[in-house]
Amino acid sequence: MKLLLAASELYPFAKVGGLADAVASLADALAERGHEVYTILPEYGFINTEGVFWKMENFTITSIEKRENLLHLFVKHPIFERKGIYGENGKDYPDNFERFTFFSRALVETAIKLDVDVLHLNDWHTAFASLYRKVKFMGKPPVLYTIHNLAYQGWYEPSMASKTGLEQKDFEPYLEKGMINFMKIGILTADLINTVSPTYAKEIQTPEYGEGLHEYLRSRKEDLYGILNGIDMDVWKPDFGNDPFKGKKEAKEKLQMELNLEKRDVPLFGIVSRLAEQKGIDILLGCINRFLSMDVQFVLLGTGDPKYHQEFEKIGKEFPRKTSINLRFDAELALDIYRGSDFFLMPSRFEPCGLGQMIALVNGTIPVVRKTGGLADTVMDFNPETGEGNGFVFEEYTPEALLKAIKRAVDVFQDKENLKKLVERGLTSDFSWNVSAGRYEELYRKLSGTS
Repeated sequence: MKLLLAASELYPFAKVGGLADAVASLADALAERGHEVYTILPEYGFINTEGVFWKMENFTITSIEKRENLLHLFVKHPIFERKGIYGENGKDYPDNFERFTFFSRALVETAIKLDVDVLHLNDWHTAFASLYRKVKFMGKPPVLYTIHNLAYQGWYEPSMASKTGLEQKDFEPYLEKGMINFMKIGILTADLINTVSPTYAKEIQTPEYGEGLHEYLRSRKEDLYGILNGIDMDVWKPDFGNDPFKGKKEAKEKLQMELNLEKRDVPLFGIVSRLAEQKGIDILLGCINRFLSMDVQFVLLGTGDPKYHQEFEKIGKEFPRKTSINLRFDAELALDIYRGSDFFLMPSRFEPCGLGQMIALVNGTIPVVRKTGGLADTVMDFNPETGEGNGFVFEEYTPEALLKAIKRAVDVFQDKENLKKLVERGLTSDFSWNVSAGRYEELYRKLSGTS
């Protein structure tokens, strides 16, 4: 099939968050499976392309070839030639409505010219494309719309409609609270919709997780799918040699030495996270003194809300021999934490997919997670009597429920036979993008009518 994947970010060219990695990895996996794959994103001011691919009436398409079957396309226009993707100095660009509606029109026109089988849109920045092809091109090509983060929806005044090339009446069925809402446009006009885990696809149809759009998602439930993201196994899977348990022990000792923690055989809990309420940081802080009163070590890496920075700085001073608090981003240290910890904490309030638990598992690090979104799809609660499960799961969003799961993990740490089972189970996990790509293929075939 001929596929065009559209996004506002794509690794390694432009990245703010996980969207860039997810779209790039999926494109790679689809090309590997023999499809003719194109990606498309704006040519921001910091991207250097290889040359002109097409000259269109109002913009130019430039390109970078990555590998056979995969060509990266860029929409070149002065409106994108800036230092940032969405803004600078913590502020969005005031003309983001014009920028992303222009991009959406350009990618539809490019899809028509390429004659693709499916146009795959990602998040609100591309959602207008689905409406544009519906009004201007009789609903061609077929569209799959992927929701990576429902919280970011793209809200704008209805008076902005005049800047899109469509009429205000075209927007009226998709207004929300009197405003243009791009996420709603994508949900109601795409042919099929998916999000990044099966559980999250169900959760977003409820008031608790639906960010105000749950009724529209419920109205499309027959067209709504959940496909778990993958991870790059080449990047994240460790080479522990012939004796993975020896390799795991060495990784733990390296981490302890690197962070000036005593080299002891005690449970080492790691967390690599944005420090935000969504990630469950409030319930972790709600039990952290009781947690650290146990014979454990705790390593944190992350940045985020300043109030959480202050709290963790206090914890570091109060428990200097048991903790290593690292309030920064450090890719190398992140890998060492995934690899060297015994347990990995993800007490998220909500988690559309979650990658940390998958990375932890393939490194033989046992996740302690809340049962939500992609965490519920990838981590099964360990039962010491039957030996089933691959981590420790709790449901209630409370410090007490998290602490109970941590205590269960500490108990299993003393039971070396069960601990070994869990580590082994994690090390043999397969979260490769090839599995996810196969699921996306099924949706593409459904849309294009190909077998």
